Amino acid sequence: MAKKFAGIFTAILTPFDRKGGLDEEAMGALVDFQLNSGVNGIYACGSTGEGVSMTLAQRKRVAEICLEHSKGKITVMTQVGDEAMENIRELALHAADIGIDAIAALTPYYYKPDDAAVIDYYREIGSFTEMPLYIYHIPPFTGLSLKARTIARIMEEVPTVSGIKDSSGDFKHLLEILYFKPKGAVVFSGSDEYALAGLISGMDGTVTGYASAFPENYVNLYKLFTQGKIKQAVELQERMTAIKSLLKVPPIQPIKEALKLRGINGGFVKKPLRPMTPQEVKTLKSELRKLKAV
Repeated sequence: MAKKFAGIFTAILTPFDRKGGLDEEAMGALVDFQLNSGVNGIYACGSTGEGVSMTLAQRKRVAEICLEHSKGKITVMTQVGDEAMENIRELALHAADIGIDAIAALTPYYYKPDDAAVIDYYREIGSFTEMPLYIYHIPPFTGLSLKARTIARIMEEVPTVSGIKDSSGDFKHLLEILYFKPKGAVVFSGSDEYALAGLISGMDGTVTGYASAFPENYVNLYKLFTQGKIKQAVELQERMTAIKSLLKVPPIQPIKEALKLRGINGGFVKKPLRPMTPQEVKTLKSELRKLKAV
């Protein structure tokens, strides 16, 4: 039987309308696309999902739609991190009430608390429910970088903390997490460029927003890895890295535009992010066609 928390988890986009409202129909269709593409799980309301830009009501509804459309066939995790602990508690309890498989929580951001405060932060979140809790570590966005030994302490001292999504972009740091983590703790990486290298080094899977538009690439990479076909996996990793390089600026919207080029409604970004200009879309389309990605 396949592990519940392993493989390819899509950090799923959230389609909005032009006014910032949630496009529920597009959201459901996007989950269907991921399910039909063979991903192992959905990670909702993360950075690519614009979780911190949404209202609590929107975040709850996204979690509900992901759960409804996954039909119990894949694992669903939702990110509940927020600067207000009251909001985290509300989102965590809602996730537990509807039957989400696990929650993840951003490290504290804006303020930069010390290790003792961060450990207490996860201890409190872990007390809200009995469901598995994952550390979401993304220093480029939060401004807070945790040492691998501190991450291991959180895993050891908070019973519900089951693992981590490390989006530090630092492969050496990922290796240190793998070394210091307690036995059985799950390690996901959110850095696509070393998805294959991380799997070879012992991580359990990858959580990637770019799978929103190109899930089959990530699914195939994981299959090649599990089959021991490393040479083919290296070639696919190179292709994935080339595609990702086209989807980074401006944030998020290029992934939604790539979906549109594939015939799927990715919607619009929510402010303060911006849509792409017609020229930017034209260039993106041309470059993706050169790679035969659309």
